[in-house]
Amino acid sequence: MAAAAARAVFLPAVRKRLWGFSKRLLVGGPARQSLYFGGNRLRSTQAATQVFLNVPETRVTCLENGLRVASEDSGLSTCTVGLWIDAGSRYENEKNNGTAHFLEHMAFKGTKKRSQLDLELEIENMGAHLNAYTSREQTVYCAKAFSKDLPRAVEILC
Repeated sequence: MAAAAARAVFLPAVRKRLWGFSKRLLVGGPARQSLYFGGNRLRSTQAATQVFLNVPETRVTCLENGLRVASEDSGLSTCTVGLWIDAGSRYENEKNNGTAHFLEHMAFKGTKKRSQLDLELEIENMGAHLNAYTSREQTVYCAKAFSKDLPRAVEILC
Protein backbone atom coordinates (compact mmCIF):
# COMPACT_ATOMS: atom_id res chain seq x y z
CA MET A 1 0.00 0.00 0.00
CA ALA A 2 2.84 2.37 0.86
CA ALA A 3 4.52 1.59 -2.46
CA ALA A 4 1.35 2.51 -4.36
CA ALA A 5 1.12 5.79 -2.46
CA ALA A 6 4.78 6.56 -3.18
CA ARG A 7 4.24 5.86 -6.89
CA ALA A 8 1.19 8.13 -6.93
CA VAL A 9 3.26 11.01 -5.52
CA PHE A 10 6.61 10.30 -7.19
CA LEU A 11 5.66 9.39 -10.78
CA PRO A 12 3.70 12.56 -11.62
CA ALA A 13 6.63 14.70 -10.46
CA VAL A 14 9.06 12.70 -12.61
CA ARG A 15 6.74 12.84 -15.61
CA LYS A 16 6.38 16.60 -15.19
CA ARG A 17 10.17 17.09 -15.17
CA LEU A 18 10.67 14.80 -18.17
CA TRP A 19 7.83 16.45 -20.07
CA GLY A 20 9.28 19.88 -19.35
CA PHE A 21 12.66 18.83 -20.74
CA SER A 22 11.18 17.13 -23.80
CA LYS A 23 8.88 20.12 -24.36
CA ARG A 24 11.93 22.38 -24.50
CA LEU A 25 13.44 20.01 -27.07
CA LEU A 26 10.26 19.92 -29.16
CA VAL A 27 9.41 23.62 -28.97
CA GLY A 28 12.94 24.84 -29.52
CA GLY A 29 14.22 25.86 -26.12
CA PRO A 30 17.90 26.24 -25.27
CA ALA A 31 18.45 22.49 -25.09
CA ARG A 32 17.32 22.02 -28.67
CA GLN A 33 19.39 24.91 -29.92
CA SER A 34 22.54 23.47 -28.40
CA LEU A 35 21.76 20.01 -29.76
CA TYR A 36 20.66 20.87 -33.27
CA PHE A 37 21.66 24.40 -34.17
CA GLY A 38 25.19 24.50 -32.83
CA GLY A 39 28.18 25.12 -35.06
CA ASN A 40 29.14 21.44 -34.95
CA ARG A 41 26.40 20.31 -37.33
CA LEU A 42 28.40 21.19 -40.43
CA ARG A 43 31.49 19.52 -39.01
CA SER A 44 29.60 16.31 -38.23
CA THR A 45 28.24 16.21 -41.80
CA GLN A 46 31.75 16.63 -43.17
CA ALA A 47 33.04 13.88 -40.88
CA ALA A 48 30.27 11.54 -41.99
CA THR A 49 31.17 12.20 -45.62
CA GLN A 50 34.83 11.51 -44.89
CA VAL A 51 33.99 8.23 -43.18
CA PHE A 52 31.85 7.22 -46.14
CA LEU A 53 34.62 8.10 -48.58
CA ASN A 54 37.18 6.07 -46.60
CA VAL A 55 35.30 2.79 -47.08
CA PRO A 56 37.58 0.47 -49.08
CA GLU A 57 36.37 -0.88 -52.40
CA THR A 58 35.17 -4.49 -52.32
CA ARG A 59 36.48 -6.62 -55.18
CA VAL A 60 34.62 -9.86 -55.91
CA THR A 61 36.43 -12.49 -57.95
CA CYS A 62 35.47 -16.04 -58.83
CA LEU A 63 38.01 -18.86 -58.68
CA GLU A 64 38.11 -21.74 -61.18
CA ASN A 65 36.40 -24.03 -58.66
CA GLY A 66 33.43 -21.63 -58.37
CA LEU A 67 34.44 -20.16 -55.01
CA ARG A 68 33.63 -16.43 -54.82
CA VAL A 69 36.20 -14.27 -53.05
CA ALA A 70 35.36 -10.78 -51.77
CA SER A 71 38.40 -8.76 -50.75
CA GLU A 72 39.07 -5.26 -49.44
CA ASP A 73 42.36 -3.52 -48.78
CA SER A 74 41.90 -1.43 -45.64
CA GLY A 75 45.59 -0.64 -45.32
CA LEU A 76 45.65 -2.04 -41.78
CA SER A 77 48.17 -4.50 -40.38
CA THR A 78 45.42 -7.04 -39.67
CA CYS A 79 43.21 -9.14 -41.88
CA THR A 80 39.98 -11.02 -41.40
CA VAL A 81 39.26 -14.12 -43.44
CA GLY A 82 35.83 -15.67 -43.50
CA LEU A 83 34.32 -18.75 -45.06
CA TRP A 84 30.53 -18.56 -45.54
CA ILE A 85 28.81 -21.86 -46.24
CA ASP A 86 25.13 -22.00 -47.20
CA ALA A 87 24.36 -24.66 -44.60
CA GLY A 88 22.33 -23.13 -41.80
CA SER A 89 19.53 -24.53 -39.71
CA ARG A 90 16.98 -23.60 -42.41
CA TYR A 91 18.20 -26.55 -44.47
CA GLU A 92 17.73 -29.08 -41.66
CA ASN A 93 14.75 -31.31 -40.94
CA GLU A 94 13.63 -33.45 -38.00
CA LYS A 95 16.15 -36.19 -38.82
CA ASN A 96 19.25 -33.99 -39.03
CA ASN A 97 18.24 -31.13 -36.72
CA GLY A 98 21.33 -29.44 -35.21
CA THR A 99 23.82 -30.82 -37.73
CA ALA A 100 25.10 -27.42 -38.93
CA HIS A 101 25.76 -26.27 -35.37
CA PHE A 102 27.37 -29.60 -34.47
CA LEU A 103 29.72 -29.43 -37.48
CA GLU A 104 30.60 -25.82 -36.62
CA HIS A 105 31.93 -26.99 -33.25
CA MET A 106 33.63 -30.07 -34.69
CA ALA A 107 35.86 -27.88 -36.88
CA PHE A 108 37.75 -26.76 -33.77
CA LYS A 109 38.33 -30.34 -32.64
CA GLY A 110 41.00 -30.83 -35.30
CA THR A 111 41.32 -31.61 -39.01
CA LYS A 112 43.12 -34.15 -41.19
CA LYS A 113 46.19 -31.89 -41.15
CA ARG A 114 46.08 -30.65 -37.53
CA SER A 115 45.07 -32.06 -34.19
CA GLN A 116 43.05 -29.84 -31.86
CA LEU A 117 46.23 -28.99 -29.91
CA ASP A 118 48.21 -28.21 -33.09
CA LEU A 119 45.38 -25.98 -34.34
CA GLU A 120 45.18 -24.09 -31.05
CA LEU A 121 48.96 -23.65 -30.83
CA GLU A 122 49.31 -22.45 -34.42
CA ILE A 123 46.53 -19.89 -34.03
CA GLU A 124 47.90 -18.72 -30.68
CA ASN A 125 51.49 -18.46 -31.98
CA MET A 126 50.26 -16.33 -34.90
CA GLY A 127 48.45 -14.03 -32.46
CA ALA A 128 45.25 -14.81 -34.33
CA HIS A 129 41.66 -15.56 -33.32
CA LEU A 130 39.30 -18.18 -34.70
CA ASN A 131 35.55 -17.87 -34.48
CA ALA A 132 32.49 -19.52 -35.97
CA TYR A 133 28.73 -19.20 -35.84
CA THR A 134 25.66 -20.80 -37.34
CA SER A 135 22.61 -18.85 -38.47
CA ARG A 136 19.42 -19.92 -40.20
CA GLU A 137 21.05 -19.39 -43.58
CA GLN A 138 24.77 -20.08 -43.15
CA THR A 139 27.59 -21.52 -41.13
CA VAL A 140 30.51 -19.10 -40.93
CA TYR A 141 34.14 -19.67 -39.96
CA CYS A 142 36.37 -16.61 -39.42
CA ALA A 143 40.01 -15.98 -38.62
CA LYS A 144 41.47 -12.61 -37.62
CA ALA A 145 45.25 -12.41 -37.95
CA PHE A 146 48.11 -10.12 -38.88
CA SER A 147 48.20 -9.32 -42.61
CA LYS A 148 51.54 -11.06 -42.98
CA ASP A 149 49.84 -14.30 -41.87
CA LEU A 150 47.01 -14.10 -44.43
CA PRO A 151 48.12 -17.18 -46.43
CA ARG A 152 48.33 -19.28 -43.25
CA ALA A 153 44.91 -18.06 -42.07
CA VAL A 154 43.36 -19.01 -45.42
CA GLU A 155 45.07 -22.42 -45.33
CA ILE A 156 43.80 -23.09 -41.81
CA LEU A 157 40.21 -22.22 -42.73
CA CYS A 158 40.21 -24.15 -45.98
